[in-house]
Order: sequence, then C-alpha cells, then structure tokens
Amino acid sequence: MLSITVVKTIGILTISLLMGFLFFYITTNEPKDVKKKQLENLLSFIINFIIFIWIGKIIVRIDIFVDDPLAILAYPSNVAAFYVATVLLAMNVSYTLFRRKQKAKELFNTFVPVLIATTFIFEFFQFVYMKYERAWILVLFLAILLLVLVLMQGKVAQHHANLLVFIAWITGQIILSTLIKYPVIFGYQVHSLFFISLFILVFIYFIYTKKRRKV
Repeated sequence: MLSITVVKTIGILTISLLMGFLFFYITTNEPKDVKKKQLENLLSFIINFIIFIWIGKIIVRIDIFVDDPLAILAYPSNVAAFYVATVLLAMNVSYTLFRRKQKAKELFNTFVPVLIATTFIFEFFQFVYMKYERAWILVLFLAILLLVLVLMQGKVAQHHANLLVFIAWITGQIILSTLIKYPVIFGYQVHSLFFISLFILVFIYFIYTKKRRKV
C-alpha cells in the first residue's frame, strides 16, 4: 500500500507538470497546433520515463521483486532507480531522434521551459506545503531562471534562450551542491556528477548541431 507521503509527492508532481505545460503554452510564440504537438511529444517521453522509473526500481530491488512482485509497490523509488530511468530515457530519445527523424531542437525547446517551470512549482510546494526549509534556495534560483526565460522572449532566439537557461540550471545545480550535500531534482538527491554529465552532454550536443549547420 502506498504511503501518504508517496501519494502527496505524486499529487505535487502531477500539479507541477500541468503548470509546467501551461507555462510553455502561454509563453511560447508558436501556433496552437504546433504547441499542442510539441507537448504531446514531450508527454510521451515523460510517460516513458515514469515506466523506466518502475523498471529501475525493479532492477535495484530485484531480490524483493523475485520473492514478492507486488511488494515492490510498497517501496518508493530511490536515486539508483532515477539513474537507471535517465539512462533508459536517453537511449529512448536517441532512438527517436535518429531513427524516426524527430527534430532535436523542437524537443529541446519544449523540454527546457517545462522542466524549469515544473521544478519551480514542485520545489515551491516542497517549501510551503511540505515544510522543507532548505528548498527556499532552489525556489529562488528557479524563479530567476523563469524570469530570464520570460524576459528573453522575442529578444533572443528561442533555441539560444533555452540553451542558455539550461546551462545556467545545470551550472547552478553544481554550485548548489557545494552549499548542500547533494543537489535535489524532484525529490531525488542526485550526485553533482549527474549534472556534470549533463553539462558534457549539452556541450557534445552543441558541437554536433554546429557541425550539422556547416554540412
């Protein structure tokens, strides 16, 4: 049986994600049908990530799953399951982009605003409702990033604005890791190496897209 804390967390995540979608829909200067299609594509990856979280939870608790498969429902997913899900999602995204010829830029431009807005709402709930006092610094940091995204609308190319904010988010998380033991994303206390790895991937993506333009 799911604990009350897990149910609350799921509820907060759901509300946060809806608000993230709404932020993207309101602030993005694209036709409605384009925005709807972009959100649908992103949602499919989010659903896959949730499935991957469960797969990750089974993998890291395989001994419990073998003894009693239903018992795995009672255990919350940990950061190890989050890492497994992230790797599986990266493989899923790579397959979709390179095999099905989806545009990486469109996915990235949808992902970043939704990510920043969703994490802001989630951390705001953690601070105000769940009484996690340490969350205030993340709330302030994410609020600044949201403000930067809004202010750059129409003044900076959308892709450049999102890339700048995403790099700022990664860099900020790495810096915050010096202030708190581990940076937090959606309740998971991840190691700073996770964000350093993301930074490297963004750098590789930047080089790749730059070379593609020259071809």
